[in-house]
Amino acid sequence: MKRKAIYIIMVSLLAAAAVSCTREIQAPDGEEATLTVTASLDAAMDDGTKASDDGALTNLADQGYQLRYMMELWSENDNVETLEYRAKPVITDFSSLTVEYNLNLLAKKYKMVLWADIVDIDGNAAYDVSNGLTAIGFPKGSAFGSDEYDAFTAVADVDLTGGSKVIGATLKRPFAKIRVIDDRINQAPAQHYSTHLEFPSTVPIPKTYNALTGGITYSDTENYNTYTCQSVFETDRLCLFTGYIFVPETGVDQQSNKYSFTIVVGDKEKVQVSDVTVRRNALTTVKGKIL
Repeated sequence: MKRKAIYIIMVSLLAAAAVSCTREIQAPDGEEATLTVTASLDAAMDDGTKASDDGALTNLADQGYQLRYMMELWSENDNVETLEYRAKPVITDFSSLTVEYNLNLLAKKYKMVLWADIVDIDGNAAYDVSNGLTAIGFPKGSAFGSDEYDAFTAVADVDLTGGSKVIGATLKRPFAKIRVIDDRINQAPAQHYSTHLEFPSTVPIPKTYNALTGGITYSDTENYNTYTCQSVFETDRLCLFTGYIFVPETGVDQQSNKYSFTIVVGDKEKVQVSDVTVRRNALTTVKGKIL
């Protein structure tokens, strides 16, 4: 069976300290206003559940990785969206999950889009943002087998017609997480298990993502129906599988998807699971006697 990757990202929250970046632009003739934006990462999943028990953002910091923040401001005239401003990327280390933008702008209405991802010690990133935040390129094959593929995003309306504004924005993952736990095993097993999820039909892999609208294009040639994951013992339970699936967002509501799949450990079918709901930035756990 052809195996392609879904998204594997393990992350945990590292306490934030203040990091700021100030950037100004020259506004056209007319009334100006100041926009101050504090952008922060929400490194926890919904309900305060950390993405994993064993680190991730902390581990990346130890390896010399950094965070890259980006911002764009758009306006809409006659149903045409126009890019008004693109901030230079802000690079910071993991001593903070927060950055600040201070901008002098023409006093009008904007749509703000924010994006944050990981860069390695050489400044390389998994995502291609050279075409801006409305056409973010995903890695070829989308083999998210490392923490460095984590990413966060947020969109907000900004109205400066009444004067200067100070706003805060929390960036969250556009991913859903699935975990498979065998809670019958309460001590570290003598062996590791290789587990994958088999989907009844292939699931398309994203090619580009529009962080402003939530729109997405998919690869015509790449898809996945399995992904293999090595088991990890977590304190008093055995995690057989952990993986991320990209979940597009529609309108103001978080979109959820339902999946059915078979849990396969080694080469033996173990459990069939039907209509599991996954939601962006939320954790779905399948738990029980599996081995």
